[in-house]
Amino acid sequence: RDNHSRMLRCDHPSCKRKKRTYQEQRDLDQHKAMTTKHSNSTSSLLALHLPEACEFCSARCKSKQTLSRHMEKVHSVTFKQTTEAARKSSEDLLSYYYNEVIPSSHDRKESKQKANAILRELLSKVTQTNEGVIYRGSLEKAGSASTKTKVGVANEFDFDLHLNIGSFSLDDSPYLRYRFTPAFGDDTKSLNVTKGVKIIQEPLPPGFIQIESISAPDRLKVGEHLSPRRIHEDLHKRLKEHISNIEEVTLGREVHGPAITLTFQKKGAHTIDIDLSPSLFTKELKVDSEVWGRSFLQKNSVVLATVRNEPVLLVPKKENCWLISYEKIMKEMFNMIDSSGTCRKICHKILKYDVMKWKSEKSFPGISTVLFKHHLLWFNDQHPDDEYWSTRNLARCFKAMLEDLERKIRNGRIPNYFDSKSNLLEGKDPSMLRDFENLLHERAREL
Repeated sequence: RDNHSRMLRCDHPSCKRKKRTYQEQRDLDQHKAMTTKHSNSTSSLLALHLPEACEFCSARCKSKQTLSRHMEKVHSVTFKQTTEAARKSSEDLLSYYYNEVIPSSHDRKESKQKANAILRELLSKVTQTNEGVIYRGSLEKAGSASTKTKVGVANEFDFDLHLNIGSFSLDDSPYLRYRFTPAFGDDTKSLNVTKGVKIIQEPLPPGFIQIESISAPDRLKVGEHLSPRRIHEDLHKRLKEHISNIEEVTLGREVHGPAITLTFQKKGAHTIDIDLSPSLFTKELKVDSEVWGRSFLQKNSVVLATVRNEPVLLVPKKENCWLISYEKIMKEMFNMIDSSGTCRKICHKILKYDVMKWKSEKSFPGISTVLFKHHLLWFNDQHPDDEYWSTRNLARCFKAMLEDLERKIRNGRIPNYFDSKSNLLEGKDPSMLRDFENLLHERAREL
């Protein structure tokens, strides 16, 4: 930044000579992303000039002129027909990303500080008593804030609260041991109600596990099993005791997924939801070795070395069993997935923002960001090279990603990237999926 004018400058030699300046960081980022001289990728530039050219054709041709002659002679596609449309499409999409999709830096900073302050003040009070010791574990960012994939306004922050439990073990039984019974005839989700317990023997849902602990307080267990419902009830009760001391913050009565929600609402400002998920992590569970052999990880040894050491997370997604979550591994992969000048996360965020707008008109229950994260990892394995993902090639990348997602939804299967036997679309309404598929198709046609 120029200290006198408070303007941002590009540090490329030719830009320095021309004394180009930019008022905002996003303007400088957009300049670098769309300016040819900032790239060292020949094949991605060729793909931008002639997006109809397949990767094989681009690799064979060493210059724009050679590729142009080849495409015109063999494929009846001319450079003149495509170059301006391709360039404009990527520029328009990148402008949409910087000006509409991502929150302003001011909004991100202020909202993050507010969420952190609220949560830390509450937890400091909750953990003062002996019964609150279990909540003195580490507090870790989760969700879009942890992967820098927030879109729209910064109105939601997720946190994992690692429970301070001395020891626990995983129950390898394929059967559930108990379930909670409705109170007063109503199967309420309200955490203000203490439910009763019925001993059962029913199949454990796929992707879930039960946890036993001798050292955990009895109030958090059913028998020797650590109970998600009891933990949610207990944490909710302790948060409720102190929530009135914090201005403009309310506490949700029900869990949302694995999380208890705190909401900050101040006149003249957008709301901020703070989702707090009690959790545990374990190294007893291992990711299938086939994951480590996939294309992107094999080409990126630093990423592979990092994610292999991440533990598996256990989160209280159901009342009587724990979801086996690969969130910590996913988070590290997302934070390392892009190199300088690539657009994987840009594509993901544009899709996420588009879907957010679609859901404001039609709810699309069960369509969540999780689906798009897993799909991006699978699609990235089809195209693991950074050259494919050049930001100047943004429109082509985004269109291809949409078309692949459309096919996956039409076929009714998006596997969990870390457990390919699990289908993330299983049980979702077919007519709802068809409507969503049509929106993806129309969006791809715009590019």
